[in-house]
Amino acid sequence: MPLTLYRLRDESELTQKWIGNAAFSYLAGLRPGEYDVRDYAPGLLPTDCPPGSAIVVKMLGHLLDRVKWVFQQPGVRDWIAAGIPIVFDDSTEASFSGVGKWAQFRQTLRALNLPPGRFVWLQQNARGPETCADVFRDETRHHIRSVVLHYWMHRLRIDAVDVPPRPGVEQREKRFLCLNYKLRTHRAALLGWLLREGVFERGLVSFAWQMPGTTNFRWKTFEEFEAIAVADFPGFAEEIRANQTLMPHATVLGEGTVQARLVRWDIHARAGFSLVSETEMRSGDTLRFTEKTLKALAAWHPVVVAGNAGVLGLLREHGFMTFSPWIDESYDLIADREERLRTVLAQAKRLIEMPEEAFDKLLDELDPVLEHNHRHFMDGLPAIMDRQHAAVQRAITG
Repeated sequence: MPLTLYRLRDESELTQKWIGNAAFSYLAGLRPGEYDVRDYAPGLLPTDCPPGSAIVVKMLGHLLDRVKWVFQQPGVRDWIAAGIPIVFDDSTEASFSGVGKWAQFRQTLRALNLPPGRFVWLQQNARGPETCADVFRDETRHHIRSVVLHYWMHRLRIDAVDVPPRPGVEQREKRFLCLNYKLRTHRAALLGWLLREGVFERGLVSFAWQMPGTTNFRWKTFEEFEAIAVADFPGFAEEIRANQTLMPHATVLGEGTVQARLVRWDIHARAGFSLVSETEMRSGDTLRFTEKTLKALAAWHPVVVAGNAGVLGLLREHGFMTFSPWIDESYDLIADREERLRTVLAQAKRLIEMPEEAFDKLLDELDPVLEHNHRHFMDGLPAIMDRQHAAVQRAITG
């Protein structure tokens, strides 16, 4: 019997942007033998509670405020009391990344004085389930589980089917591709480094470093952002300051929409490899890859990844091949993020400055790896997706 998911639909612009496009309920809709997805509006939950049901809520904005809002909706507390699980869908992100965030979630549940219930948090962080279990180890009122479900891995598996064969040399305009839609501290260090090293123009580089006061800049002034970024990467202070020259000149390669997170093979075909600036660059509490790395692998690119420590190992655990010994990937084991970034950039510079003939030879040698990664979306990921969905269903049904 399929698991019935009641997907919360509210009329906020933010929710309408994401629900159904980037959510667990979208993936569930692709598996009709396992799930029966139904929409409901706030205050219109069915009064009956069919066995094997769950409420699914896409997490948006300030997560704890969203949690509180959910429990204020008419009928939700009655369903909790009747044993119906609540599924918090953060499968596009890894928002609860450390003990502190999970502890805040626990405090929020306690403050709401809810009836005993079952809550499942879906997210991308491979370390999330263990951290959640540690925080809620002595919890007696509620049953709470975190499960890894990676929306973009599932979604890109669909898109990879349409990616054409590895592009030829004649399609290549630049040596590398580096996508940086949102301003983050490690991206400012990276782009400033590209400028100072004189290699910025050798790549297809995107950035939306808009001026303070615009939607993609949440700080009051550049100086406020600069102070935070330099605190994160003190050894890159000059590189970070160099971003001021980019501020009035945003360059976006089709980014900023849900669709842009899918494979844009036409853009990838114009460059030889991807210098991936991941969503975050942390150590310890967060371990994940995102669509930023997956898009490059689907589109036949070798990658050098400015991301979390251990991200390459995690890709290998998911059946992808990485690029050692052709690329020195020792950076993946470096805990200190500034040292890791320097090592990443050293590898990127080696590839950027490699003579054309040597770079073409490198890509030819890497062809079996590139083909494996492209094919893995079709041949290997379905089994991993099955395991992730099985874990989700166990967490929901208990």
